[in-house]
Amino acid sequence: MDDADWLLTWANDPEVRRASTNSEPIARETHVAWLREKLKDAGTAFYICEHAGEPVGYARVERRDDGSGEIAVSIEATRRGHGLGRRLIELASARGANELAVAPVVARVKRDNFASLAAFQRSGFRPSGRADGDLVWLTLAEAAVVPHSRPFVGEAEATAAAEVVRSRALAIGHVAAQLEAEWCAATGAAAAACVGSGVAALRLGLLALGVGPGDEVIVPAYSCVALMNAPLSLGATPILADVELDDWTLAVEDVESRISSRTRAIVAVNLFGLPASLGELGALGVPVVEDCAHGIGGHTSAGPFGSGSEMSMSSFYATKLLGAGEGGIVAARDPELVERARRARDYGDQLPDGRHLNDKPTDIQAAIALAQLRRLDEILSLRVERAARYSATLAPLVDSGLIVLPAGREGRVWYRYVLRLRHDSAPEVCARMAARGVHAEQPVWDLRACEQWGAELVRTAEAFDRVVSLPLYPDLTDAEQERVCDVFADVVEGR
Repeated sequence: MDDADWLLTWANDPEVRRASTNSEPIARETHVAWLREKLKDAGTAFYICEHAGEPVGYARVERRDDGSGEIAVSIEATRRGHGLGRRLIELASARGANELAVAPVVARVKRDNFASLAAFQRSGFRPSGRADGDLVWLTLAEAAVVPHSRPFVGEAEATAAAEVVRSRALAIGHVAAQLEAEWCAATGAAAAACVGSGVAALRLGLLALGVGPGDEVIVPAYSCVALMNAPLSLGATPILADVELDDWTLAVEDVESRISSRTRAIVAVNLFGLPASLGELGALGVPVVEDCAHGIGGHTSAGPFGSGSEMSMSSFYATKLLGAGEGGIVAARDPELVERARRARDYGDQLPDGRHLNDKPTDIQAAIALAQLRRLDEILSLRVERAARYSATLAPLVDSGLIVLPAGREGRVWYRYVLRLRHDSAPEVCARMAARGVHAEQPVWDLRACEQWGAELVRTAEAFDRVVSLPLYPDLTDAEQERVCDVFADVVEGR
């Protein structure tokens, strides 16, 4: 009831009264009695809109007999024309639909109230075809889901794949060879071999380094389970190492403490596009495989992504920074290492060997990946723009002590926009966002149930509990990103 006078001021604004079905000014006594009754009604929700710390308007959502919710909005006259009405409509519609369990949300607007009609339509409302005298009924169209990942492919990729199909040379061939050559040019590797997947690239890379039964391979505890599967497939033992807080790449001192006489390799991931400490890891005296599955175009302390260690690999899975559906690549400074991987990616014309499987891609996959590689600068630039927009928009949540933004370290690329929650549970935040049509994710599957897990991996455990990845891809629209930020802020602020 303390807000009664604010609401009455906005409701009695001359323009609001002219737009209302009842154009007469509202008496305070009448208004107070009406508000007192409305606040007792569990089917009515009021929202005050603040801008720069000042209350500037309100929205009301009421449950109707048919299960829909009707919204009414009022913004202070001096604040109109700056998009505040549209933002209030969007936020109040989403909040009201969720809290009152109503659908759809509808609005009644006078036919000659062009400003309000425009604001509602910009917010996703559409004429329902229903008329009520001089009132137009509008219905909020169901908002499209904002996915966590979306492949950024277009005519270049479609044309490249179609050319391979038309050639009828579908298996691995000259297109894959061209991809290998251009990959080396982009990363500085001496040689490369296309393979069927990212995990195949890692398996074959480890095989080329001589990893086998009885050996140990150190891998980050906070990363894809494929990093464990690859050494396991060779009879080796994966050893989990902890990561750095808010960097999430391998912690060098923890890796060093886990090196034994049986350690044959270290797998270091440029996780989410952040450069791993390859120079420091390389100084430990154990061969390092650089995992570039989250993209190239950045650089570590040892050089450009893909050239800072004995071997490197990448994945072209559909949701990767360079996505081709499936496929991968293994590369190295030493061409002989790549040749070993190349021989092992096929079993043809060789003596039986359980390590030699069918790990080849098709030229269709290679063509899509090659088209993506040729667009690398464009892809990276568009991702940088969207990451910067997230950081600017979400800064108030940092000031409130609710989140920690991702590191913008030199050398990184923006594959994922990953932040840490200070208090909330990552699974709960993701579930609440999904209920509002925005798919954030825990970007790494929780490995704590596996037998290799150790209780001392405390920073990785923190990541499993607190890290959330927001949608980030080159064609994420301004409206989609604004919606992601609104929903995320609502959830972590407890609304």
